[in-house]
Amino acid sequence: MVGRKDVENRTWLPPTDVIGERIAIHAALTSDGDDIEPMCQMRGVVLGTVLLVDVIEDSPSDWAQPGHYHWVLEAPHIFTLPVPVRGQRMLWHWTP
Repeated sequence: MVGRKDVENRTWLPPTDVIGERIAIHAALTSDGDDIEPMCQMRGVVLGTVLLVDVIEDSPSDWAQPGHYHWVLEAPHIFTLPVPVRGQRMLWHWTP
């Protein structure tokens, strides 16, 4: 959410109608242990939104992992106050 991560690695493609749209960034209740930012300590909340501009398989980003689809992210918008939200797997519709 602080603008350093420019791709999200996924093994699956998003629906095509989501590309070019803003998507919410949800912090899950459980951690994968890679929390390096203070913001990562927040759990079970939507932190903000990003623009999903493209999905590619060969991103030059340092964040890109081989063998994954690289969801290209731009224009992060961090909420002043995180919004408590129960998350779900994959993509799901959320209305603030």
